[in-house]
Amino acid sequence: MIFISYRISDSLDIVGRLDADLAREFGAEVVFRDKSRLRGGHDWTRELETNAKSRRIMLVVIGDTWQTTSFTDGDWKGMPRLMDDEDWVRKEITFALDAGNIIIPVFLTGGTMPSEGWLKKCKLERLFKKHGEHLRSVDYVADFANLVRVLREQCPDLPKGPGGPTLPIRKNMPQPPDVYAVPNYILTSTFIGRATELDELDAWADSNDPVMVVEGI
Repeated sequence: MIFISYRISDSLDIVGRLDADLAREFGAEVVFRDKSRLRGGHDWTRELETNAKSRRIMLVVIGDTWQTTSFTDGDWKGMPRLMDDEDWVRKEITFALDAGNIIIPVFLTGGTMPSEGWLKKCKLERLFKKHGEHLRSVDYVADFANLVRVLREQCPDLPKGPGGPTLPIRKNMPQPPDVYAVPNYILTSTFIGRATELDELDAWADSNDPVMVVEGI
């Protein structure tokens, strides 16, 4: 029922936490995010399009670089990615708008809605009129609780999740690359940074490599 649209370079860290918390609140099958739901062999373009169109609610996560993230090379160097009609963040939002789904912008710390005129250049001017909610790092717990309340108001059919760890407790250790962690968060604060390292861990988890060595002090 819920699709999380976001830009990796803009909000990967907090989106991972949001994904896990929504899954715990409503159930993992209710929430779609590309990095946690797509698996090897999936046609990712078809999966993204299908879920963006069919999920009843789309959360458009907007951080402080959502509008300004630009191409770093090629003919489009320096141009905002949202200006490209092949940009997948833009395409996801367009699919959901065309399908008449509920769109809720989620503003992270420093994130704001671009002007209507700027969004019109990206053919996303319909997004401008959508009322958004905040999800700030310093007020994450309160903001998340408010977001859950809004989601339940917008979609009363949302189920109640397990309310505990997203993954079920198992007596036997899982086989790699399955990931098992209880509790879901060791600390209550938001994990910031290390996006490259998290991407490497995601890539390993989706691979057939049985071992990863993590070296540290």
